[in-house]
Amino acid sequence: GPGEWRVRGLGWALAPPHSDPQVLHADLWGGPRHPRRTIRFPHLLWKPGYRNSCTTEVVPGAFTQGGVAAWQYRHLRQASSPSILCDGEVLHRGGR
Repeated sequence: GPGEWRVRGLGWALAPPHSDPQVLHADLWGGPRHPRRTIRFPHLLWKPGYRNSCTTEVVPGAFTQGGVAAWQYRHLRQASSPSILCDGEVLHRGGR
C-alpha cells in the first residue's frame, strides 16, 4: 500500500579500479499499480570509507521502460558523495 517500502535486492557491485563504466541502465521499473509520486524503489549506493566518493553516474529525471537512447549518455552526471540515494528506476551506471 501507500508508504510501503519495496526491497528488491541487496548485494554488492565490485569493479577493479579504473575499469570501464557499466552500460546505462535502470535496475527495474514499475507500472500503473505503483504510481510515481515519490521514490518507488529506493536505491542506496555507497563507497566504503568516508574519504571515497561514489563514481556512479545518473541521468537526472530520466526514467525508462526498459530502453535507453544514445542521447541520454550526453546527460550523465557523476555523483560526488560517499553515498547517494536515487530511484532504482532512474537511468544510471557504475562509473570509473
